[in-house]
Amino acid sequence: MIQALTIRYSIRANLSVSLTLESFEVTPIMSFVTSSRDGRKFIDDNNFVYVFSKKSANKENSIWVCEKRGLCKGRIWTIANRVEVVRIVTPHNHAAEATRGPVLNILSRVKERARDTEETPQQILATNLQNVHRNIMAKLPRQDAIKRTIRRQRNQQGLPELPTDLEHLNIPLQYRVIDVDGLEQQFLKYDSQDTLLPDRILIFATDDNLNMLNRGDSWYGD
Repeated sequence: MIQALTIRYSIRANLSVSLTLESFEVTPIMSFVTSSRDGRKFIDDNNFVYVFSKKSANKENSIWVCEKRGLCKGRIWTIANRVEVVRIVTPHNHAAEATRGPVLNILSRVKERARDTEETPQQILATNLQNVHRNIMAKLPRQDAIKRTIRRQRNQQGLPELPTDLEHLNIPLQYRVIDVDGLEQQFLKYDSQDTLLPDRILIFATDDNLNMLNRGDSWYGD
């Protein structure tokens, strides 16, 4: 558990200065994260952040150096890909930043959800920024910058960009079909794009669900 201290001050018209001391606790989580600039990073249980350097001679350990490697010679060894420090080669010459680890972990989770889900950027932000302390929020990039990161992750995965409206929605083939018990079915049953209807209409359904509707005596909708 790391306790950080924030100093807030205000200067009144009479030039008197008032100081407010606010402390908050951060529980470090040892983890691996990936950075587009430095590649793989490791956060230890003291909230120090390291950049991967190389494998040990026997290939059984990973060697990490402090991310402030131009100023600090901090260096540790971990067991291959396990989150376990086995050797502290050189200690750091500076204190750990209480918010640095949490910020990197949040951004890593955002990228992961961008790759693994089809949630909107706003949904991803809402999920990952809920109950985050304001001192950590202050160190995060602006929300529009995080949304650009989400879109960039999806472009790298080959996922289509989120449409701005139905008229410009392009549905790739893999999203027009669905796998049901190992059999591929047409999932997009109707698209009014090529008709003269004023508003575009899309109908998605499986054959089983259509059969259930066919057998029903009453349909309800809203």
